Formats: sequence, C-alpha cells, structure tokens
Amino acid sequence: MVWAASFIYSQTPLNDMVFCLFRRVAELNCAGCGLTRSFTAMSRFEPYSALSHHPAGPLLYGAMVAHIGLDFVRWLKASPTFLPLPRWLTLGFWGFVAIVFAGHLVRTIISWF
Repeated sequence: MVWAASFIYSQTPLNDMVFCLFRRVAELNCAGCGLTRSFTAMSRFEPYSALSHHPAGPLLYGAMVAHIGLDFVRWLKASPTFLPLPRWLTLGFWGFVAIVFAGHLVRTIISWF
C-alpha cells in the first residue's frame, strides 16, 4: 500500500501535508520525517532527491521492491522457500539500515538546538 501511495502522492509546496503526529505536536522533525518524500522521489526514479529527503529511504524502498518481487516469484513457483536469502545478508542489510537511520536520528536531534 505504501508503494502504491508513493506513486500517487503529489509533493508540492501547496500540498505539504504533515502526517507525522510528533511533528504536528512538537513542531520538530522526527527521525522518520522525510521518508514519505523519499519514497515518492524513488517512485519517480530520482534517487539523489530521495537521499536528500531521508538517507534510509532508498534502502527501505529497495528492500520493499525486492520483497514484493521475491514474493511474486515464490507465488509463481508455488514454493514459499524458493530462492532463500542467506541469514548473514539479511542481518547485514538491516544492520546497515539501522546504522544509517541512527545517523539520521543524531543529525535530527542536533537540528533541534
């Protein structure tokens, strides 16, 4: 659903809707602010713009697209275990995403001051 919405969502100054409850209440960016804009940019094939909105956005978008594709292939083959991903690859990828997200969190907290 998020992937489909990223093709539809129009990112313009006149349509700058704030979905983040933390941002609405505290009027500060949170660690996830920019992910919607990043996903939208990735759907428009603008990876540099996506990185500028949120550094973890392209990684999460890529993981989502890969997961959807892998699930589709597994459905076609009627085998839920077809093309298993090595555990080290999965853990390494999500560890890298966590590090990138943590770096963005630190940058966000610094911007509060």
